[in-house]
Amino acid sequence: MMNVPPPMRFAAMARQQFMSMQADGLLWKISITTGESGTDCNVLIDIYGDEGNTGDIQLGEAGAYEPGTTNDFAIKLPKDVGKIYKMRVSHDNSGEKNNWELKQIQMMNMAEGMILFKCDRFLSPTEDDKQIVRELPALKPGEEPLPVKKYHLDIKTGREKGAGSKAKVKIMLTGEKSNTGPRLLGAHNFLDDREDQLKKGRTARFFIEAVDLGPIINVEIGHDGETKKEGWLLQHILVKEDGGPSYFFPCDSWLCKERADGVTSRELTRNGIFDDSDDGEDDDDDDDEE
Repeated sequence: MMNVPPPMRFAAMARQQFMSMQADGLLWKISITTGESGTDCNVLIDIYGDEGNTGDIQLGEAGAYEPGTTNDFAIKLPKDVGKIYKMRVSHDNSGEKNNWELKQIQMMNMAEGMILFKCDRFLSPTEDDKQIVRELPALKPGEEPLPVKKYHLDIKTGREKGAGSKAKVKIMLTGEKSNTGPRLLGAHNFLDDREDQLKKGRTARFFIEAVDLGPIINVEIGHDGETKKEGWLLQHILVKEDGGPSYFFPCDSWLCKERADGVTSRELTRNGIFDDSDDGEDDDDDDDEE
């Protein structure tokens, strides 16, 4: 999370002062509307433009988002991101009230006018599709918003002894237009019913939802495992875009502090489009050895 000035409740700032501070174009009024279910988790936003993104900015204090309310904040962006086209919003799942229904987020600035981000979905580990991260395209008068797409991930673990892992894995997809930010892979986005997601010889299937990334260029993946037992032999990743092409990312390397080159994260480069008709069934190994 980037080090940015803390957001101020809009009511605490005189309107005239707020208007005068917008001269550099970086000060925005952010209005967040909650539906029938609030949250006491920490809420984060990451704003993307054609010249970069802000990084995570925490909005307000935990417990600020009550049902049926709109919270206003004055936010000074850490840098000029150019023409804004999407926002990623998430919560950290730290509170007791983690089933948050987000209606919309509105940004307003003297230079840019108003930008609307409609959601009308839950950020929740148990409701909707069990995601606590949402990507929202910018809605501007006279402009067509970017589509939100689902990306299916087939992640293949190798067959060597000890290849599987139960460490926490994060992945980031980067396309020609944008990236997903780091996303945790787990039961919330796992497409199979089996418990062992990264078992030896298994293809684990996950999904990520994001505003259109464009053609996928690379994948960054890593885990938090510290020991040899938590090491993971990643064979390859296949990224399938709903209604679009599939991208193949070979690895054939260990992510392990005590094996090979000792790294637990890798950046994978695309190696062509994988033929969907030949992606194969899951050739699981019946051996329980990870």
